[in-house]
Amino acid sequence: MKFMDMFKTPIFVDQAKCQLEVDKWMEDNVLSGYDGSSTANDSNVYSDYFPGAPRVDQEKFRNLYLDNITNLFNFIGIDTKRNWKMTTNFWYNITEQGGWQIQHDHISSPFPIQFSGIHFLKFNKEQHEATLFHNPQSEILRAMMPTGDWDTLPSYFNTLTGQPPVEQGEILFFPSYLKHGFPVQKSSERRITIAFNIGIQE
Repeated sequence: MKFMDMFKTPIFVDQAKCQLEVDKWMEDNVLSGYDGSSTANDSNVYSDYFPGAPRVDQEKFRNLYLDNITNLFNFIGIDTKRNWKMTTNFWYNITEQGGWQIQHDHISSPFPIQFSGIHFLKFNKEQHEATLFHNPQSEILRAMMPTGDWDTLPSYFNTLTGQPPVEQGEILFFPSYLKHGFPVQKSSERRITIAFNIGIQE
């Protein structure tokens, strides 16, 4: 018997070309007035996705990340010479010890979002946990489990989450439907990510 793996979820990793510029923008515009509080009502994170934090300069960030977005499109075979209508949206997430983020996805409407990204701006792999992604089939797999004794189940049933290894300065690109979050931060070292969505349409 042989195993065939179908419908893999694509995740792409790229080195952020704008690491220094984004780091400086955050220092100058956000961190100088940051008091360590949370702005979210469903997580423990300081983010301009929610009211109460200085907003990202959307046009500036789009220009800063455009090279990486173009790299993604070229890599997966999207014609970058075509006259696409592209939308982008950026926001930052800052956590300290005890910070966490609820499981969520980036599906949106009415304009479709094909890909989302996470730029690990301040990230120490020895101190911080990477983003925790959830298997898109996890609810189906849970419903199909023949027993609650996980030790006796094949890996097919219990591979419900995954954490791609990342380094500071890297960007993870992933489909917007992929649910993700991160568990409670144990380290007192500050963790900062830039999250964004990319949508293209004829």
